[in-house]
Amino acid sequence: MINRCHGATARGGAALGDLAAILNVAPELAKLDLPALVVHGTHDTSAPLDLTGRRAAELLPNGTLKVYENAGHGLFATHAEQLLADLREFTARD
Repeated sequence: MINRCHGATARGGAALGDLAAILNVAPELAKLDLPALVVHGTHDTSAPLDLTGRRAAELLPNGTLKVYENAGHGLFATHAEQLLADLREFTARD
């Protein structure tokens, strides 16, 4: 993960940051016709829970929110076992 970040150019990183600041996917979320799992950490400073994860789960017609206490942004790195278990449980649902 660190190598991928270091491999990005400054221009590319800045462009991604600019796009993320203005991108509004809310209308598309409301149109999704499938179950969706939103996982989010309570201590994600780059994408605060109430502004992003909670809002996304509320906009999804069939969304489920799973909140990880004291977790930041990189759940796949910091909470890999819990995330994998939650993904397996979610995908096994009928």
